[in-house]
Amino acid sequence: MMKRWKHVRGSFFLGLTFGLLIAGSGALRPVGAAVQHFFFNSVRVGDWLGPATDFFGTGDLLVSRRTFTSELVAGALAKPGDDPTPGNIRVRDETGQTHVRLAASEQGGMMTVNATNGVTTVQIIGGTSSGRIILNGQALDLAETFPFGEDTPTPGDVVVIDPENPGQLRRSWRAYDRAVVGVVAGANGLNSGIVLGGNADPSHQPVALIGRVYCWVDAAYGSVRPGDLLTTSPTPGHAMLVQDMTKAQGAILGKALQPLQSGRGKILVLVGAL
Repeated sequence: MMKRWKHVRGSFFLGLTFGLLIAGSGALRPVGAAVQHFFFNSVRVGDWLGPATDFFGTGDLLVSRRTFTSELVAGALAKPGDDPTPGNIRVRDETGQTHVRLAASEQGGMMTVNATNGVTTVQIIGGTSSGRIILNGQALDLAETFPFGEDTPTPGDVVVIDPENPGQLRRSWRAYDRAVVGVVAGANGLNSGIVLGGNADPSHQPVALIGRVYCWVDAAYGSVRPGDLLTTSPTPGHAMLVQDMTKAQGAILGKALQPLQSGRGKILVLVGAL
């Protein structure tokens, strides 16, 4: 018995054997004794609705994980056309959790990226005359990857320009070094918010240039209080309290955000703060 399609209000329907289905408002597809109902100009690719199931998305674009590649996940395009309500594109995983969202309105466009728990971690916002990038979470510095020689540092180490290997860095090893660059990022699980350069080469490490980072400090050269200026010390990879401002000219690493009364330890430092 030949099956027939019913079209209502200018809707359309296209079905292919290999999992492509496009349906418009009012299109009906008989499946055995059941009916699948696609509503409001929806588009569905690579997946079928279950028997006797209605799909009521308004302008939704749904893409199955099984379409073309396992990397393709479900998405939704909401409120297109002449609707004055802002339009949205959402990319969801198989559980329906939204991970990427694009939105547009008369005030500008916006892109958000969510973590696995649904919390928005990255926002790119375009206004009528300006734009913003907002990074949320525990990523608090701007870093750039640099090559290192045999003296490979660890997160939290203070690093300087290597005088014997142009273009490379090394751990600091002398006091008031004007070749100071920054602190290797990633100590205590505090990762960089923005990283310039790739990190595929194991000889390259991200170095925090601006922002908050955990840094090794040696208080043997003076107790450190919040707000104190820091510079390089004779202890390899460690900062110390600035006590001679003349020597510190051009050699200031940043400001301490936490105290260190004695010994050696990692404290939160604001690098790039002169």
